[in-house]
Amino acid sequence: MSAVGGSFPEIGHTVRYDIEWRSLVVDKNEISGGAKELGGKIKEGVGKLVGNERLQAEGAVDQAEGKTEKNYGKVKDAVKDQVGKH
Repeated sequence: MSAVGGSFPEIGHTVRYDIEWRSLVVDKNEISGGAKELGGKIKEGVGKLVGNERLQAEGAVDQAEGKTEKNYGKVKDAVKDQVGKH
């Protein structure tokens, strides 16, 4: 954590606040999982639109796989954050 301060003479106060710097890097599994999930939503929607049940089912499977991969990436990031704190 970094302490940051600022002076506000117009109101006669000095403010101190803490900022926790977090990595803005997103895990590659989060990105690819999110993309697969989005692709699955599109595929499922197109399947519904044209009445293709197989395409709908494939879309639902792609969404589930994408969500799983995205969550794996989030867990991996959380573990890295916790290990990095110790």
